[in-house]
Amino acid sequence: MKEKYYQAYEGRYRTVYSQGVKYWSDFPWEVQEDLAGLNSFLGFVRARPGVDRILEPGCGEGHLAVPLIQKGFDYLGVDLAPSALKKARSRLKEAGLEERARFVLHDATDLSFLPAGSFDLAVDNKFLHMLVVDRDRQRYLTGLRRVLKPGSYVLFNELYQEGAYPGPVESFKQYLDIFKPDLTTMEERTAYNEGREVKVRIPRVPARPKDQAGYAREMEDNGFRMVHFEVLESYIGCRFYARRE
Repeated sequence: MKEKYYQAYEGRYRTVYSQGVKYWSDFPWEVQEDLAGLNSFLGFVRARPGVDRILEPGCGEGHLAVPLIQKGFDYLGVDLAPSALKKARSRLKEAGLEERARFVLHDATDLSFLPAGSFDLAVDNKFLHMLVVDRDRQRYLTGLRRVLKPGSYVLFNELYQEGAYPGPVESFKQYLDIFKPDLTTMEERTAYNEGREVKVRIPRVPARPKDQAGYAREMEDNGFRMVHFEVLESYIGCRFYARRE
């Protein structure tokens, strides 16, 4: 079977780890911002530890799984990258939470293996923007809506671009033609290895930003309603909440 374009993230994880980095998602500012945003979201939706079930599609290395489980939520993370899930399990083991770790190695654009209406909340921490073709995004959002209870909320942290391309993207080739991303040049980035800065070279991966109007329209088209939106200052991103209608 032909590898899907978003499976390139597994190669990125492996490349980072091969350069001596323990966790790729260990940037102090990014983790702090993600946690602050998560706490604001949980307060907004009046989340109930010990009651609410939370799904995280594209959970990666699980840096949000730790605080959610520590708070008492019933958490499930889904990701297609085996290297990332291995790190996620290690992260929870270090926190003494391995017995409560629940991760599934699976393509999160296909949530058909989960029962309908089985989750109260969901957290999408930079997963939707990894999907650049319309049908993949629609499949994911439709599946996400199915597994959430009516009236549930989703936290989205995604790439943002003012005036982003608003039209359709029907294939990966069309994405390449429209956005013309450089997916061949190795990018130099700073990673953090247990508090120490480490310079690494990583492959670029596909990603698709939208602006507020684009995300709001996409939510509406797939059975959600945007109820909060903010542009993040620390990186080219945005955070928004969507209600499952």
